[in-house]
Amino acid sequence: MFNDEIDLYQSKIALLEHLEEYGDETLIFLPHVSTELRNDKEVVLAFLKINAMQLELASEQFKDDEEVVAFAVSQNKNALQYASPRLQKNQGY
Repeated sequence: MFNDEIDLYQSKIALLEHLEEYGDETLIFLPHVSTELRNDKEVVLAFLKINAMQLELASEQFKDDEEVVAFAVSQNKNALQYASPRLQKNQGY
C-alpha cells in the first residue's frame, strides 16, 4: 500500500495538498517523493515549513540556496548545520 501512496505523490498538486492538510502529522519525507519533486523549490519549502530539519534531506542545490536556508533557519536555527559550508559561514542567519 505504501508504494501506491508514493505514486500518488508524483503529482506536485497532490503532494502540496497533502502537506497542507496533514502538516507535521505527515509520514511523507523528501526522499519519499520523485526526483522531480525533490528538485522543486516550492515542494522543498513546503517540507521545510513542516520540519526545517529536513534540510538535511534536501539536495546540495537547496542546501546552498540562500532563500531555502534562510527559511529553514527561520523555522529552526538548528537547520543551519545542514546548509552548505558557504552559507554556514554567513553571519546573517
